[in-house]
Amino acid sequence: MKLNYYPDTDSLYIDLSEKTSADSVEISDG
Repeated sequence: MKLNYYPDTDSLYIDLSEKTSADSVEISDG
């Protein structure tokens, strides 16, 4: 597991596995 925190945007990226994702959905405001 790999965690990346970006203080300029106050966001956290969590990478649970090195494998490619089987399915993903992009979530945005609005």
